[in-house]
Amino acid sequence: ESSNNRKHYNTQHQNQQQQQQQQTQHQYHQQQQQQQPQTQQQDQQQLQQPPQTHQQPAQIRWDRTVGNTLEQQGPFLWGLWLNALWGGVLRGSVEDYYGVLRVTFAYFVMYYAFILSQAFNRIKVIRRKKKAEKEGARVVPVSEDRGQIRWDRTVGNTLEQQGPFLWGLWLNALFVAPATAEMLGWVYVGARLYYPFVHPAVSGSRLLLYTSTFPNYWVIVALWVQIVWR
Repeated sequence: ESSNNRKHYNTQHQNQQQQQQQQTQHQYHQQQQQQQPQTQQQDQQQLQQPPQTHQQPAQIRWDRTVGNTLEQQGPFLWGLWLNALWGGVLRGSVEDYYGVLRVTFAYFVMYYAFILSQAFNRIKVIRRKKKAEKEGARVVPVSEDRGQIRWDRTVGNTLEQQGPFLWGLWLNALFVAPATAEMLGWVYVGARLYYPFVHPAVSGSRLLLYTSTFPNYWVIVALWVQIVWR
């Protein structure tokens, strides 16, 4: 009888353990099922939220420094120049400055040709992108297209150097010699003209790009050094 009682007790004990395990598993599965919709909802909310970009205070400072300087550059420099002209700086005849006027005209024709090329290339890239998306092909963003990178940087770099070049060109013509300013101006326009054709996005070589940018920098330095040291 004692052996039968022990067997019966062991059987009951095992049954109780199994029931406890089953209850624990059941509770665990219920918790998982309750947490799963919440987790999915949180994931969807995170996907819907736009990525946050945190700009460093130092970068904000320099961005606003450059931006505010460019905003005030035109009114200040044009006022300075017109004031100087009104005070009698223009000593020679108007015909002496026709060469510098031709350089300025050629420069702006080139500049707006760059802008139109940038705009038309963007339209072409956007159309090609939409067509590829309809066909299910993978496409890169417009800003990462090699052709668009070339024209964006062409316009951007030309605009960045526009102030130092044009002001140096005309101040050199007024204070040094119109003929010298004209010669340096044609060198600048010629070197700037082939910038988009040697950009690394197209040529694959940064050394070729230097054949356009370095002459531009040298011309700007020469124009301003002559003004300062005349």
